[in-house]
Amino acid sequence: MSESMGPIADRSREHLGPSDIMIIRTRMRLIRAVQAFRDRRETPVGVDDPARYRQHSGSIILPRSADWAEATRDLRMAPVEESKV
Repeated sequence: MSESMGPIADRSREHLGPSDIMIIRTRMRLIRAVQAFRDRRETPVGVDDPARYRQHSGSIILPRSADWAEATRDLRMAPVEESKV
């Protein structure tokens, strides 16, 4: 069984602003990846290395004096357990 998200939206009339920069960049990366596959048969990044996408969100409150990179190193490097669903 599959479910559709509906018809492809017409993005030509969309007005993205500075706060949407991540959407813009993500779309451009996807378009470039599709074009590279179509034109040169380049395998998209992550297809052969799915571990690149094992990211998770989190939050932490640190004192102002803390170096965030050092203080969160263990949290950022923690392994993500895969779901057995």
